[in-house]
Amino acid sequence: MKTFSLAALVVLVAGMVPLAARAESASNEMVCSRIQMLNLETGKLDPNVVAGEFTVYRSPLGLRGLVAEFKPSNSPRIEKDVEITIVTGKAMNHVKELSALVLPDLNFENVKSVRAANIGVKANREDSAGSWIFELRGHDGKVLGKPLQIGWGGGLCGI
Repeated sequence: MKTFSLAALVVLVAGMVPLAARAESASNEMVCSRIQMLNLETGKLDPNVVAGEFTVYRSPLGLRGLVAEFKPSNSPRIEKDVEITIVTGKAMNHVKELSALVLPDLNFENVKSVRAANIGVKANREDSAGSWIFELRGHDGKVLGKPLQIGWGGGLCGI
């Protein structure tokens, strides 16, 4: 069994800051619910689901026409610095590494494309303080998994 240290996850997430991607104009919505976070001590997903969800949607309030709303059990928070992109090039390696942590049974060869919601664009560019949701799609267009990164932590959205 693979185990991962906090240092390994920090290196992985820090490498995601300059994620090379192109702007996505097709579907500008993404939902991440039933969130499970990676337990850094065990290297496995915590079986407890986080009480909240991310929803990315079109809004004139967003700096790029999109906002991300995080709805925890108390009051929702809105992030206005959001974009949806298609992951390309070397950045795909970072998604593959994160996927190996949170989707160990996934054969990444079956992934045809990756859409990414960059939540907190400036924060991610500066120090990975924002969040990312990655939507892995197979050759048939079906969603195979949704890894996510929140700050320096990794996790998985339910599909």
